[in-house]
Amino acid sequence: MTELQQKYLEISKDIISVLDDMKSNWDRYPDYLGWFDLNGPIIEHPDILFIGINQGPGRYLQWNWDNWDERQKMLIDPAKNKLPDDFPTLWRSRLQWLMPNNARENGEWWEENKTKKNFFPYYMCELLVRIYRREYPNESRENLTNIFEQRVMATNLYPMSTFDTKALHRLLDSYYKTTGVDLKKLCSDRVVELIKMVKPHCVVLLGDSIKDEFAKEYSDYCISRKHGWHGKENIRNLANDIYHLMNS
Repeated sequence: MTELQQKYLEISKDIISVLDDMKSNWDRYPDYLGWFDLNGPIIEHPDILFIGINQGPGRYLQWNWDNWDERQKMLIDPAKNKLPDDFPTLWRSRLQWLMPNNARENGEWWEENKTKKNFFPYYMCELLVRIYRREYPNESRENLTNIFEQRVMATNLYPMSTFDTKALHRLLDSYYKTTGVDLKKLCSDRVVELIKMVKPHCVVLLGDSIKDEFAKEYSDYCISRKHGWHGKENIRNLANDIYHLMNS
């Protein structure tokens, strides 16, 4: 285990106990769908630290898909399904946006002959390409993978997966009423500690919903993700802004 990984485990002890509690008492916290913390490796001085609000239901849905009949697929009844197995660590071995069969159907993110699969990772990969094209104008998309994974970090403010932000805040409020633990502050403080620990060149928030929940003094930029944010011109402008931030 690296020194950074060890430090991150230390600052995550309180949130780990919360996640264990939610899992053990799922009947009390049905909005909890498992956890997903760092979206890749821990890197010292990354060019960019992207921060989203929380992970959606994708892993939970995939975990339970074979157990559902058609009615359950529509109603998604947690009592008839199960939580995904816990990850072995808080960090992933690779940046998840770049994983096979994520951005593109049955293929690598850089295989342009493959069909686009998941909207968000697909456009985040496109954004990364445009950010780094100035520095690597002739590098193949495939070779850019290693560059991204050595220079980019991603995480979420809240590691608890839920169906949507409405369910997330319902879960946060429910946990506070039951235990008195302010998860908003606990999670925000932990991400601040992460920023201090890895010292990114710039911090980019992924969406307006997190902008109102995370201390403005710790973020440099926010991608609003409003309708049309992923258009070619908008992606190009976002990439230009972020490139200048990470090199300022």
